[in-house]
Amino acid sequence: MAGTPEITVQLKPVQIRKLRDGMWVAVAEDSEPLVVTEAVAKALHDPGDIEVDSTSGPLTETLSDAGFTDGSADASPRPPSAPVSAGWRAARAVLWALGTALFTMSAALLLHGGVPTGADAISAGPHPLLAVAVAVGVAIVTAVPHELAHVVFGRAFGRRRGSVRVRVRRASATTNLTHVWAWPASPRLAAVSAGIVVDLAFLTLALALRATTGAWVTTVAVTVMVMRIVWQLRFHRNCDGRHIAKMLIDNPTIDTDTRQALTTRLWTSAPRSAWLWSAVIAVGVLAELALLAVWLAPAALRLLSVL
Repeated sequence: MAGTPEITVQLKPVQIRKLRDGMWVAVAEDSEPLVVTEAVAKALHDPGDIEVDSTSGPLTETLSDAGFTDGSADASPRPPSAPVSAGWRAARAVLWALGTALFTMSAALLLHGGVPTGADAISAGPHPLLAVAVAVGVAIVTAVPHELAHVVFGRAFGRRRGSVRVRVRRASATTNLTHVWAWPASPRLAAVSAGIVVDLAFLTLALALRATTGAWVTTVAVTVMVMRIVWQLRFHRNCDGRHIAKMLIDNPTIDTDTRQALTTRLWTSAPRSAWLWSAVIAVGVLAELALLAVWLAPAALRLLSVL
């Protein structure tokens, strides 16, 4: 009787990096970051064609769930390497300087002119529905440059699933930057922070126009951009702020580690990292509550009262 034929699973090319705690992170094209030991990381990074027996159980299942297996006919590209040339170092220096300057200017202009609430934005225009339409338009128009900044600094050009995915109904756009987990600190932080710098540029422009023209459209634009930046501070959601916090801590699975630590150990014996991430999540919840209380709820109530 013939035996069952052996089926193998082809792995995608992998990039790896040592984390601050001594473990290693491995990433592949369109995969989730996988935290493994040094031996496993270096085995996954083997430049030869690595094949995993499909009967090997948990290992294959873990790699498949994380997106490391390739079932397509075309070979997957290796994730982009970190841009470390002199030109890229200069570009990142400009990004950090620009971000600092824009943050300072926008904060000063907000203190001078005030932060418009959701009700202010709805009441700014000649008709509330026109104000809503302008707000949605501003959100869509500014979302694409935000994501393009991620694409440029994250070297996410020509991805197999597209560099930027635009969702018009949600007035949003997204970019997959998982591969930057294998990069050194400065390049990966630049990749995930570039979008917020673009948001600060749009916010500063809207604030300057509001201060000089007083046009109602600028009030709506300021409201949208302030909401966009607060939106990124929802550390318990999938947003730029969450990824920046994870990268500063240098642990892509800090959320899972924290849940396990707080449920399997006594609270008094939980590691410091679990308490740190819990505090970060608390700030994210407060940011989301602020979005609801300051902008979304007042806008909805104001819209209902005038329609």
